[in-house]
Amino acid sequence: MSGLRGTDMMGVVRGWLARSFADLTYEVHAVTSGDGLVMIWFTSSGTHIGSEFPQFAGREPTGRRIVAEAVHIFRVRDGKLAEHWAVRDDLGVLRQLDGGDPPGERPQRPV
Repeated sequence: MSGLRGTDMMGVVRGWLARSFADLTYEVHAVTSGDGLVMIWFTSSGTHIGSEFPQFAGREPTGRRIVAEAVHIFRVRDGKLAEHWAVRDDLGVLRQLDGGDPPGERPQRPV
């Protein structure tokens, strides 16, 4: 890991996003808060132009469009963000980059 925290790490992630995906957009599905927590659920989409994220390292830009859902939860203390958790579909993005799953489609799970 980088050892960076807080706004320093957020700057790194923003750079990774800018160098990995062109025309990145977000569709927010829900934002809620309570008991010192804030949750946001969204879908992001963009065109793969680089592989700055560690989980995409070594992959050549594909020019493929990706669509991925994520949920981020933040704990707020004294008016500042104190902790952050995320659930992202990195596997779905990798499958889209490999040309497997079309953007926005999820593999069917057995019942």
